[in-house]
Amino acid sequence: MEKLSKAILVATALWSTGGWAAGWHPAGPPGPPPHDPEQRLAQLTERLQLDSYQAEEAAAILARVRQESIAERASLQHLHGELEAQQEEFDEGTARELARQIGELTGRMLYRSTAARAAIFQLLDEHQQAEYRALQQQLEARRFQMRERMPEQRE
Repeated sequence: MEKLSKAILVATALWSTGGWAAGWHPAGPPGPPPHDPEQRLAQLTERLQLDSYQAEEAAAILARVRQESIAERASLQHLHGELEAQQEEFDEGTARELARQIGELTGRMLYRSTAARAAIFQLLDEHQQAEYRALQQQLEARRFQMRERMPEQRE
């Protein structure tokens, strides 16, 4: 049971970090919500065939990333709300500062996500790395298709 819990955590975290590539925004997904973790686990297991060592190491990496991101995500949502409120009483200095803070937080979150994906990539053997690259390409293609179908969400 503990192995299944770790595997679900790994699958969820892998797909969550992959969600950046699929177009999900750090302040909240504008598109479809992430899929069921068990479904993701089945897909990863089929595609990457993670062994227990890989699963444990990836789970540790991603648990750390998730924990570090919780407070930043809440801050980001708050800053987005503050920036939206600027439409009623616009102050250029305040809006610029809020935008700068959003950019800084988003940058840290993107860096952390990229570093986690890189660390996980290093855990994989050559075959798994090739499969992971293919998976990332599929996510990128889906992100592009989603943006093409729903241009009103980009505004």
